[in-house]
Amino acid sequence: MTCKRSGNRWTVTELNSLQREYELLEMDVFAIANKHQRNVEGIIYKLYAEDMIDKKDFTNYLEMSKNKSMLYDANVTCDDATEPSVMSNDDISRLSSRMGELEDNVRDISVAIQGLLKERVKERVKEGVKERVTKSCDSPVRSLRSRSSVH
Repeated sequence: MTCKRSGNRWTVTELNSLQREYELLEMDVFAIANKHQRNVEGIIYKLYAEDMIDKKDFTNYLEMSKNKSMLYDANVTCDDATEPSVMSNDDISRLSSRMGELEDNVRDISVAIQGLLKERVKERVKEGVKERVTKSCDSPVRSLRSRSSVH
């Protein structure tokens, strides 16, 4: 495949779109490559570089890419491939369900972080109180010592 954007730098918007398409929409790498006008191998390498796939998936995708590209005419470009049209009701329902799960996970993470921060604040307050008490206890002793050495 020869694609218009092959070799171009990835924009932040394009990276966000890649993550959404791969993880949330579960598009295959060929559809993603077509949408981004990039080579399939470029998509696979970027998924791996951004930690969206592990080494095993990376190797499997590359092998699949080689096998599938042998089936296509070498003159096929990104523009020649067809994009998926309208999502089915099942796809929309599945996507809505996954979004709900992700929102719940984010909420749980937020609550956990808030709890950890509250605990840390409590610890810091206790440390500050102990430090002030220790300093105030040390002060009279020092002042008594300095007075007694003068006499």
